[in-house]
Amino acid sequence: MDAKTLNLIDKIEKNKKDLTNLNNEEINVLKKIILDKEQYNHKVEKAIEKALSPLINAYKFSHEKPYWFSEETTYTDNIWILNLTKQPQVINFEKIIINDESKLIDHKNLLNFFKDWIIYCGNPKYYNGNNPSKVTINRAIRQVYILIDSIILNSEKIKLKQRQLNALDKPFFIDILVKLGKYGCEEGIYEYSKRVQNFLLDKIEHIDLVEYRDFLEKYPYSEPENQNIHLNLDEDQINKCRFWLYKNNAYKKHPHRKGISLRTNYFDFLYKNCISIYEIKFPIIEEFNLVEDCCDSKEYKAVPVRNEESESLSFKAMSFYLSKIALASQIINKKNYLTSCNIVSNIGEINLKDINNQVELTPLGRFVTLPSDIVFVSIKHAFEFLIEYMDEILTSIERVFIYIKNQKLIQRNEIKNINIDLFLTTKLRNIGVQQWNIKPEAENRINKIRNNEGLFNLFDVLISSLQVLIGATMARRQAEIIEMKNEYCLLPKNLDPLENNDIDFDILFENRKSGFSFEDRYREILSKPILRSIAGFIYKLQKFNNFLIKNNFCSNDTSLLIGISPKDLKISNLNIAKYNKNLDLFCDYFSSKVIEYKKNDFRRFYIRQHQLRRFFAMLFFWSKSYEGLDALRDFLGHTDTEHLYHYITENINGETLAGIKARSIIEEFQNIDREKHIENIEKLFPLLLEHYQVSEFSFLSEVETFEQYKHMECVYYLKDVIDAENKISQLIETNIIDLKPEFFTKLTEDGKKIRDFKLILTITGE
Repeated sequence: MDAKTLNLIDKIEKNKKDLTNLNNEEINVLKKIILDKEQYNHKVEKAIEKALSPLINAYKFSHEKPYWFSEETTYTDNIWILNLTKQPQVINFEKIIINDESKLIDHKNLLNFFKDWIIYCGNPKYYNGNNPSKVTINRAIRQVYILIDSIILNSEKIKLKQRQLNALDKPFFIDILVKLGKYGCEEGIYEYSKRVQNFLLDKIEHIDLVEYRDFLEKYPYSEPENQNIHLNLDEDQINKCRFWLYKNNAYKKHPHRKGISLRTNYFDFLYKNCISIYEIKFPIIEEFNLVEDCCDSKEYKAVPVRNEESESLSFKAMSFYLSKIALASQIINKKNYLTSCNIVSNIGEINLKDINNQVELTPLGRFVTLPSDIVFVSIKHAFEFLIEYMDEILTSIERVFIYIKNQKLIQRNEIKNINIDLFLTTKLRNIGVQQWNIKPEAENRINKIRNNEGLFNLFDVLISSLQVLIGATMARRQAEIIEMKNEYCLLPKNLDPLENNDIDFDILFENRKSGFSFEDRYREILSKPILRSIAGFIYKLQKFNNFLIKNNFCSNDTSLLIGISPKDLKISNLNIAKYNKNLDLFCDYFSSKVIEYKKNDFRRFYIRQHQLRRFFAMLFFWSKSYEGLDALRDFLGHTDTEHLYHYITENINGETLAGIKARSIIEEFQNIDREKHIENIEKLFPLLLEHYQVSEFSFLSEVETFEQYKHMECVYYLKDVIDAENKISQLIETNIIDLKPEFFTKLTEDGKKIRDFKLILTITGE
């Protein structure tokens, strides 16, 4: 490296030069540095980044102190505090022991590699120069935590202390990824059940047998209905483990639940040597619960919302881990770690094929598509309930709050001692309302709610009905619906949609996928057309919320969808848990479909918002199979089919859309007696046989699948349909096939031009 080059690098390092103040000669020198790969090393790379940082976002990133570090945290510290979530994350490198004897902080090269691995997860350079969100960074870092933990937990086996970074070779990571692929994170990496079992087997060797017998009289053995993990223990061992755990304060009792369950984080101490201990959520060990926990407020167990019959990792999840290992390879090879590492890391060459040769990776755990009849019936129920009872419920509850204000009740829960009849409308009395609220622990709770006995339970049904209608017709994310602000979610403001038939109404959302700028995130406000009748329901709820705001029962910043605590009548915005509980209540109240999921295991379809998003997009494809596209467009508030499709593709990610297209293709095959509406559909079947090397391929209808698997154990809901959907989705996601609309203009009978479309299956290479 010549003197001019060395001189320029020195000036850049001392902050005397950067891209804003270079002369022509220095620019040419910098260009030469960038292009001269033979002279490229870590010092040169740092100088280039520093020189370009004033004008290129990717180089503004501070490796020594990323913006998501706490104010007091720097790279050289051995205790880091990261501000990536609501609660700061603490990484204590000082506590980590390798080879069960040596502190990590005494091995600077290894320590700095781990630090760099974490920091590079937030470097814009690895996101095509874009600044990743804190959510994205946190997700990436959590994967790196797990990989670092796999190194620490195996440090003695791989002789990490002696071999240092040489221990992190290709066979090691393939072994880790295979275990991860076969058994998932908790068992594959952390061996949770094995560690817990070995720990407890040691402890129960020394228990007081007299106390143990007394314990058994109080808590006799009971076999759990659901077991998330299975320990290799007999009944006597399980009882002794329960006793030891009871004696060591491992249980918690919920005030409104009939059971005593194990503390979720009780066994965290077994992983005190790991980085991610506070990030990993280990499964509850149902075998150790003393009494069956009857806390679930649902009437039935739920049909799973994902097709997760396999413990193995998905292709997509595995690819994320592979990308983090590739990042580790880049760090090892690019930085000064090579000075103490006598081989060039080849771990970046590991690919999915290396893993899939040893473990069958599953397709992504896709969301189960709700049967169409369930959603259509739910929409019908929601509309009818709100039309019939919304005014009555809001009026009755408004009377309660007026009474609280007039009587100046400081303790709002005093209202429970007053006759509820004073506040009810005649219609609510007539349908059975007689209590303020049916408590979670009440006997026959769901039946009582279904009989309309609880006023505030009916309010939750009201809110959940709106969740279903907004969720099914607007294709928004759950968080976007939760965060809809009461004040400005409906446009035009302060106009009753039902009294203004000549005005179109829009609903406003904060787009959760909009841009960001380091810590100052912003979200785009989106305005989307909404069905007038739903806008009318929103307007009524706004008026009710405005009454609460005006009388200081809640703040001006209240969301549209609220909850009312039956204990003290406090108003709160919905969170994710309450949003889902509302949907559960909705399905129970209206007695949604129940199926025999396994033999003698009856389950209900409990709706989730991601399923309603799928339903919205499914409507577009259904419109070619069923009559009534014009009615569909009107229902969705769109006037143009092309506009409708663009709305769908803008708001539904590619992965979800692939599943929806796959489902549409399957339904085309299932309905053999109906006219075909997908061109080239006949070419798919031979492709499926060839691609997956099978001799036959099943497209059973929902009815046929139910019949076939009705009385078989360990067979999941619509197994064959789900499997077929997964396989077709893979073909779409890998661009082997696609299902797309082809738009055209046609004339109606009255001479108007409208945009219509046909669905075409395309196959790569044709």
